[in-house]
This record gives sequence, structure tokens and C-alpha cells, in this order.
Amino acid sequence: NFEDPGKNGISYVIKQKHKNKSIPFHQTQEFISSSLAIGSGLPVGREGPSMIIGSAIACRIAKLFKIERNKIHHAITIGSAAASGAIFQAPFGAAVFSAEVPYKEDADEPILMVAFLASVFSAVTMSSIIKLVDQFWFDIPLHIFGKFGEASLELSFKTTFQAMMLGFGVGIIVLGMMKLYYLYRDYGLARFNKKIKPIVGFTLMMVLFIFLYNIDPDIYLLTGSTFTGFISGIIENPADFLISNLVMILIIQFLATTFIIASGFPGGIFAPSLSLGAIMGLIFAILININDPLQLSAFAIIGMSSAHTATTKTPIASVLLILEITGLPHLIIPIVIANISAYMISGHLSLYEGQLKSRDLKLIKALESHDQLAEIRIRDVMTGVDSLIYAEADTLVIKMKEKILSIPQRTFPVIEDNKIVGIVSLGDINKSLDKTDKKQTLTIAEIMTKDVITIKSDERAHVAFHKFLNYNVERCPVIDEDGDISGIVTMKDILRGHKKRRDLYFDKK
Repeated sequence: NFEDPGKNGISYVIKQKHKNKSIPFHQTQEFISSSLAIGSGLPVGREGPSMIIGSAIACRIAKLFKIERNKIHHAITIGSAAASGAIFQAPFGAAVFSAEVPYKEDADEPILMVAFLASVFSAVTMSSIIKLVDQFWFDIPLHIFGKFGEASLELSFKTTFQAMMLGFGVGIIVLGMMKLYYLYRDYGLARFNKKIKPIVGFTLMMVLFIFLYNIDPDIYLLTGSTFTGFISGIIENPADFLISNLVMILIIQFLATTFIIASGFPGGIFAPSLSLGAIMGLIFAILININDPLQLSAFAIIGMSSAHTATTKTPIASVLLILEITGLPHLIIPIVIANISAYMISGHLSLYEGQLKSRDLKLIKALESHDQLAEIRIRDVMTGVDSLIYAEADTLVIKMKEKILSIPQRTFPVIEDNKIVGIVSLGDINKSLDKTDKKQTLTIAEIMTKDVITIKSDERAHVAFHKFLNYNVERCPVIDEDGDISGIVTMKDILRGHKKRRDLYFDKK
């Protein structure tokens, strides 16, 4: 079950949420394909498939309970939080992540408390089930990233500055990696069809593994459940790992992840971003001559959180997730500093394509799709009869031309006894004067168009708009219920009314 290479799991969830559309229940088949991909050791994360499965189940429950369709996006957030909380055993971070990830500069606060409840309940349920299974069957690792052991970093101006510098470095590197990812996906894979892309991606990843093995058989790429052991090996024996080898592993890790995810393999980017961040944190620590295993572990964890922030644009959730996963809350200040640095440097680019910059953009999009013209009455935007320039049927054409030469209006209703009897334009006037020999006696009644398109003053603006388009006109006389002239309305009047209403709407927001 290969995905569209133009999106990964969470991007699909985000886009469906913004569209307020359900996640189809058949998407739960991700359970099998993603389990095979992750279990095989491919460099993909668990958050994408888990959020798709959780959202699909939540949408199905919402449908069974006949939840209003315009609230389906809440079901997606709750389902995402529940699934993420269970799979990562980090309920608070998972809930915030589910609310924070749809936007790059915002969060979906209204549903956050319910997401917390769903996430905590699912995490406790999964933990209880696994402990029960372990008693009668076999051991299942509850914490998928293992334990990082102890970590310590004395809080000072020096360590705070170091954390900030690490965040800046991570942000710059991740930004370059993301740009390379999109170049490869949009151009490198463009020549291949959907069935060939996974083969290409897997082949390129295997070439990288073979290349790394031939360089140094003792240094190889470890992902998934063995990721913690790999990082622990570096922390315990930093002297055994050259900076050049760590940089090589960093590059190959990213390239392998890029080849797999961009090719359409099911999975997320959580685990790869953590491994990349941990390696960057260790490289940074070794470069500034840190050899203490406790401090090395701390910088690895800080790097993990800042890399996750840079790739997903979820700085708050990244702090909570990493602290819950590692169980090391005393690192919160340097992690926050590094996250802010990485967030700022990495810009708006994210590996979750469905993200919007903020809820304002979603609001604008919703407003644009909403037919405001249906709420605007013609009487609210028209030019009233008191300001109307019009002609009478017995007015001489030559006199009418003299009257209107100095005004911008080019179309004029013809009125008799306060009723519309015709319409005349400047073009009609000029054309008739050029063709006739009786210029001094020619009247408006002789040249006017008698079939007049009119609009009632209490009609809605979208009716007038459709008339303008259907009849290829830009203005129409307006009449009241008795058929008397009320004024005139133009297409520009309607557009100005629309803009005014839109501006007032956003001023209130």
C-alpha cells in the first residue's frame, strides 16, 4: 500500500482536516503496510500511520453518533491524539502535537482538552494491554525508543548559549535537508510512475547501506528500535566515533529517509527526525570538547527535540514529546532554547505539506468559499435615485450628450412617470448622431433599448452578479416592489460591498 509520494501520512491527515473531510475507514489498512515497513527497519516514523488509523476510527465513530459534518475536523484531532498518545506513550506531547501540527504559527486550542483526555486514556489503555499480554505471551517493548539513561546539563549562561547555537545549527542543516528532499521528490522522481518510485527509492537506500558498510563495517545505520542502542554506543565511547563518520551517518540517514518517504513508503518522519537530531547534537557536543556521557546524552536529547521542531514546526509539542519519551524533564530550558532557535532558522518550510501558516489562512480560505454575495442586498450597495443621472424619453439626444460629456457614467436609464421604459448608452448616442441628418430633433425614445434588464432592490447581490455575467452588462437599473425606479447598481458596487463586508469580518476576528 504505497502512498502518493507527494504526501506522507500526516500531510494527508492535515489536508483532510483543513477541508473538514473524513478520513475513510479503509485507510486503517495502513496498520499492515506501515507495520511491515517499520518492522523491516526502514527509516520511517510511526506517527503518520498511527494518526491516519486513529483519525479514521474517530471519523467512523463520529458518523455512527451522527456528529455534525462541520465538526469532523475535531474528530480528526481527537483520533490523532489518541493514536499518537498510545504509540509513543507520551499523552501530553501527543495531544499538543495533534493540535499544533496543522499550522506553522498557531494551534487548534478549542479541542485541546478533549485531545488530552483521549490521548491519556489511549496511552493508559495500551500500556495496560501490553502488560497483560506480557504475562501470558511474550515481551513487547512499551517505549519504542528505549531508555536513554541518565542525562545532565548544568543550567548556566554558557550551556544556554550552547543550546541556542545547537538550535541554530540544527535549523540551518534541517532547512537544507528539507530543500533537498523537495528537489528530489519534485524533480528526481518526476520521470517515474507511482509503481516504479518505491523500487527506485528502495534501491537507492540499499546502495547507501552497501556504501556505508564498505567504508566501515563497524559503523552502520541503525533505526527504529535499535536507534537508542546506536546513540548509547556513541555516548559511552565518543572516542571510537570520528566526526567524519558521524557526519557520513547523518548524511546517509537523511538520504535514506528521503528515498523511502518520497518514494511512497508508508510511514512518518518522527523517528528519522529524532535520529538526525541526536546525531547533530552529539556532533556539536564533541566539537565543543564535551566527553562526559551525561552531557553528551543531554545534547543528543536537545538535538532530537530541535530537529523535530524544525521538520514539523511544532515547538511546544516537541518539548513535551521528548521530555515524556526520555523521562528527563530537567532539560526543559535548554530544549526550549534550542527549539526556538531551530524554529526561527528553519523558516516556514516543513516536511508536513498540509500545514497552513496559521488559522488566519484557513479562515480566509473558508471565507472565500462562503458566498457572501448571498447575504448582501442590492439596496445596500446601489446608487440611490436621488444621485441617479437619467434621461427622459422626450429628451433630445444632442442635449443629452452635452449633459453627460463631463461625467464618467456611460449608461443611463430612461424614465417616464418614475418607471423604467428603456436604457441608453453614450455609444448609442454617438452612433445615432453620426448616422442621422435630423440631429436637432432626434429624441432618446428613438434610440433607446426598450428591453431593459432590471433588478429589484431587495434581491441578493449574487442574483445581480449572475445577471451581469449572463447578459454581459456591467450595470442594471434597480426597481422597487411597485416597479418604480430606485437607483442603479454596477458590478463594481457589488465588489466594493463584498470587500467591505470581508474587511469588517476580519476586523472583528
